[in-house]
Amino acid sequence: MKFSMKKLFVLLFLFIGFALIGSISANAKAKENGLSYEEAQKIAEQANLDIEIEIQKAIQKELQLRNHPQYERKLDQIIDNLLTKTEKITEKAVEKLEKYGYEVEVYYIEVVIGDKVVYVDPIRVHRW
Repeated sequence: MKFSMKKLFVLLFLFIGFALIGSISANAKAKENGLSYEEAQKIAEQANLDIEIEIQKAIQKELQLRNHPQYERKLDQIIDNLLTKTEKITEKAVEKLEKYGYEVEVYYIEVVIGDKVVYVDPIRVHRW
């Protein structure tokens, strides 16, 4: 199958056009529902800030328990509480943003608490 430069240019132009139209319609839908992209971004940033605060609290609790006789059990409780709280924060923000038509990406970051690695889930908002 042989493509000339002209055909390739037309296909590229059509692809970009459809992508642009899709982006405009998604933004229009979100704006129509009353939440601008900047407001959606602020919701995601606040959720991520709340998650960071919970991480810092968990780290501080772990530091206070370093010499505790039941350190491992208490550390597991701290981690379980952290994961529960951060998942709730993420779920709440994702539900709110998806209600307004935004696509939300949940990604995981590695957090070390004591001698254990935990994966916590901040979010990103996409325009499309």
